[in-house]
Amino acid sequence: MNTTNGILYVSCGVPGSGKSTFLNEMKNPEEIIVSRDTIRFSILKPEEEYFSHEKEVYSKFLSEITRFIRNGFNVYADATHLNEKSRYQLLHGLHNRGCKPSEINAIYFNVPIDICLERNELRNGTKTYVPRGQIRRMFEQYNFPFRTEGFNHIWEVNEEGDVNLVWEEET
Repeated sequence: MNTTNGILYVSCGVPGSGKSTFLNEMKNPEEIIVSRDTIRFSILKPEEEYFSHEKEVYSKFLSEITRFIRNGFNVYADATHLNEKSRYQLLHGLHNRGCKPSEINAIYFNVPIDICLERNELRNGTKTYVPRGQIRRMFEQYNFPFRTEGFNHIWEVNEEGDVNLVWEEET
């Protein structure tokens, strides 16, 4: 039995910034992506609104992350995590469940709004399409993660998918 908890990677970015695509392309086979949208769409019925089961979706999101972290898997939390408040909600919720990752890292997506909107248009007609006005509002609320939020490392991903280490905790 694995006695070491896994590492948590918190994705941060507006819809269309490339979070899910990037994570699916860069993760190792033994790492896990826990996607809030995947959980949401497994619960929602076709006629229900996007946020109609939000408490259940978020609870399952936290439970899945906790289960995998405790079993030693590195986990990518795939959701927008737009600002310090939403990231605190995630980290505090995991803490309250007794989830103690060996590291907590942030991956933020620094992608211009016009590219996010263009990528989102490719989703038009699908359940993952986000109205343009909503993306604009989310972009205005978006702020990059700070080391004071409790991250061991912070990486930036740009619109080309290039990754840069922005901050690393001194050991």
